[in-house]
Amino acid sequence: MTFRLRSALWISSLLGAALSAAESEVVSLSPFVVSTEGDEGYRAANTLSGTRMNASLIHTPAAVSVLTKEFLDDIGAENVFDMLKFAMSTEHERNDPAGGVQQAFDVRATIRGFTESVISRDYLPNMVEGRGILASDRFNVERADVSRGPNSILFGAGRPGGALNLTTKRAHLNGRRQSVTMTVGNFARKRSEVDFAFPLIRDKLALRTNALWEDREGWFEFEMARQKGVAVAGTYQPFKHTQIRAGVERLVRDQVMGGNFPHADFGYSRWVMGGAPRAGNPLLPGTNPAPALLRSTNTVQVIFAPQIRAQPFRVSTTGADMRPDLPGTQGTGFWETISGAAAPSGGTVDDPFYGKVIPANAYLPGPGRDANYHYTIYSVFLDQRIGGVNFEVGFNRTNYYRGFTQPSANAVGDPNPVLPGAYYADGDSAIAAGRNPGTLLPDIARANPFVGLPYVQSQVTQQIFDQRSESIRASIGYELDLTKRHAWFGRHSLAASWQHNDNVFGNGTVGEYNLAPGNSQLIDSTTNVIFRRTYLDFWSPGGQRGALDPWSNPVPDGPGMKARFIWNNSYPWNQTVSKSLMFATQSRFPGDKIVLTAGYRRERIENNNASLGGERLPNSTNLWITRPYLYDPATIAAYSGATKTFGAVVMPLPWLGFSYNQSQSVFPQSNFTDIYDRLLVPSKGEGKDYAVRLNLLGGRLYATLSTYRNLGRDQFHDVTSNTVRGQGIPVLNDVLTTLLRTGRPLPATLNTLGITQVGLSKYRETVTSDGRGSEIEITGRLAPGWSLSLNYARPEITFTDMAPSMAGFLAETKAAWDGNLSPLDSTRATVATFVRARDGTPSRDFVLNPATINDAYDYVMSLLETVYRGTGKPPLSFVGESFNLFSSYRFTDGAPMVLRGARVGGGANYRGPAVIGYDEARNNEPILGRSTMIYNAMLGKTVRVRRGQTLDLQLNLENLFRQEDLIPYSAAAPGQVVRYLLPRVRHGWSVRATYSF
Repeated sequence: MTFRLRSALWISSLLGAALSAAESEVVSLSPFVVSTEGDEGYRAANTLSGTRMNASLIHTPAAVSVLTKEFLDDIGAENVFDMLKFAMSTEHERNDPAGGVQQAFDVRATIRGFTESVISRDYLPNMVEGRGILASDRFNVERADVSRGPNSILFGAGRPGGALNLTTKRAHLNGRRQSVTMTVGNFARKRSEVDFAFPLIRDKLALRTNALWEDREGWFEFEMARQKGVAVAGTYQPFKHTQIRAGVERLVRDQVMGGNFPHADFGYSRWVMGGAPRAGNPLLPGTNPAPALLRSTNTVQVIFAPQIRAQPFRVSTTGADMRPDLPGTQGTGFWETISGAAAPSGGTVDDPFYGKVIPANAYLPGPGRDANYHYTIYSVFLDQRIGGVNFEVGFNRTNYYRGFTQPSANAVGDPNPVLPGAYYADGDSAIAAGRNPGTLLPDIARANPFVGLPYVQSQVTQQIFDQRSESIRASIGYELDLTKRHAWFGRHSLAASWQHNDNVFGNGTVGEYNLAPGNSQLIDSTTNVIFRRTYLDFWSPGGQRGALDPWSNPVPDGPGMKARFIWNNSYPWNQTVSKSLMFATQSRFPGDKIVLTAGYRRERIENNNASLGGERLPNSTNLWITRPYLYDPATIAAYSGATKTFGAVVMPLPWLGFSYNQSQSVFPQSNFTDIYDRLLVPSKGEGKDYAVRLNLLGGRLYATLSTYRNLGRDQFHDVTSNTVRGQGIPVLNDVLTTLLRTGRPLPATLNTLGITQVGLSKYRETVTSDGRGSEIEITGRLAPGWSLSLNYARPEITFTDMAPSMAGFLAETKAAWDGNLSPLDSTRATVATFVRARDGTPSRDFVLNPATINDAYDYVMSLLETVYRGTGKPPLSFVGESFNLFSSYRFTDGAPMVLRGARVGGGANYRGPAVIGYDEARNNEPILGRSTMIYNAMLGKTVRVRRGQTLDLQLNLENLFRQEDLIPYSAAAPGQVVRYLLPRVRHGWSVRATYSF
């Protein structure tokens, strides 16, 4: 790739050298670069979002909205999340019940109801794993273009909903700008930016430097973000028709993200409000009946609780005598609180108790649940003109790293009067005749000083993203004007582009295990998993208010204990290589009354997961010293295909136009696989848009009224996947493990593929999405100084062909598993709960009477049936209506002295009720949640300090009227809300001061 870039640059340099170097006038703008100079207020004049050549927005048939610099300044936007609040039919993805999406990706865009829409930067990739945004801060962004609907002609690989492109700041020849910006706000927010742009050699060389520093807290305890960034851009014009643009951006961000949901209360608050009944002596279980609101716990993992003991210990070990100092054999009898009914994975939110016992803004994971990342982006573009032909060669390289820690955040109550545990975790965890699992604790049966308090407990894992990508693009454009021969011969813009993308992505997880030598158990067996426990105290001065930071509190080494973080899954490195050739044309006929646009893109995508070079950890089943990192050419999954675009704009009157656009898209699905670990095929999209366009008030005001139809096929969907993947796959693998141990046959497909487990890698399920809807947008200036941005969207979307991979597997195994009464080796709690409810046997003991293969099959089928309830319906979390408004007025020099240079603005964001469940009693009709309306305001004033120097002050208020009620997120039935969503935008304020000189 480097050789290709050098060759392209060398050829273009020769072309430039052939031109006269004596001419000194500045080259006119490249047709492959959009200018912001024509933007007026909130209305943009041009866009590349049609043919990849600069074109008038009103003559572009694609559905495009532009967020101009002035608009972004007025709303106080500092990142892409802020932009999505106001963009048409666009928002940050809502499907994130565990907070993992936000931890992994700061922003994932949903457009027209289609999730994980494409985000690009100067029309080159700007995504992590093809899912979330890579660079999201605005400090080096000039404006944003939102293209709705599939459009692979423009973006290359794209998704059905559309794409968001960020235009970065460039150095302009002879342009000079020097400004320093300081922002303060609530939650101890402090932010500073500098923007220095100046010419180094007149008409030849210019430089621009942007820098950022930010430090803020948040509504949640421990929530914070600290970041530093710098971007340097240069423009060099050695000859009249030759221009080279280059830039580099580097950002480092440390953060603890609060999340979108209330803390997971595992029955603690309900237990406290119910009187907090204590358990009996856990070490004398024969005299210890089950108290109300409590259940027994049989935690066989290692427990590290430094508030109790310096060394790890075990709460219970199957077969061990918990009191060898007493006659007889005493089994475990420790208790914990019970989560509420219909509790989702990870606990529940008991609404009557939320905020009454545990503070509403408590952040149970503590400061250790961080999500830190850094990236560096390099780019260089060369523009060359020869006669009427324009050439552009561009190269972009990105290095990105992100690590985010994921400890559990369930608040569990401790009702036990004595300290947990009986043995140190310093012996073999397997129990043999005459041997205990470790040294007896010296403080066994000591009074528990933490009784009645909540604790959080889980294995600590850290997920690590490591991405390296390179893109090279060569484009050619030509303007052909035939109107001199005849007006109806028209003017034509022709463009062609070749692009090569090479993306390598690593996604791995490290978990904490006991790696002490001499252990007869597998390292990744349950008994060698290390759980960290932290007791919380929100009521005592200086009490512990969140989990202890695992990185600041290492587990000490000792006899039989060697705690280490090790790769605990086989997520491989993935390489996606795409090559494309694109042709596009736009033809304009007399007076631009008829504009036709067409495009064709041929794509070849090669996707491969690394399968070689990995080194497994000895004495483990799925732990790795080195993950597989070498690629086998025989496992490449290749796709070749074409996407097309055709559009037309007819303007019978200067102020009235009609448009039609038909487009397609294709997108590789990274290293995601089906249930058999086979790479998913690329997702495909197609769409049609029809619009009426109005160019009013002499071109100051632009309005569109449109309707559309979008279709997406084979796109993975997280909510659908999580239901069958997170809960179903472990149970299916329990069945397969039992079959292997007993020597019975596995399903035929597994034998053919040579695998013994399913869904182990990046398994995801896919859906077919059928979307349609209507949109209205008005942007521009109603009068001098009065700007307006208004949009309304009413999308509709339905899902079909849901979870085909899981459905196929269950169909294959039905004959052998359905009705099979062979016992499983182990019974998971989820299966036990399902069977007890199905059979009406709440007291069934699954140790003496384990679940069967039939039970496991029925349980997974019940999960699939839950997914099928959404067939032909809008998906969970879908919002079917949105409205955004922002308007501002700038006082001119004719205003009274006190108002000169002042501005005032305000707006609102409305989101209709989301789908939160399906009503079985009414043929699974969607259950809707509650709508929200947030109001915002802005005041600003520019003051001239001295000649050529100004001070601009601006106050922004968000969620003006403090509308911060919980929003229903999921429901078991109408009126039975299971879980709530926190408000997206809290009441906040910021004051920004910009000194320009």
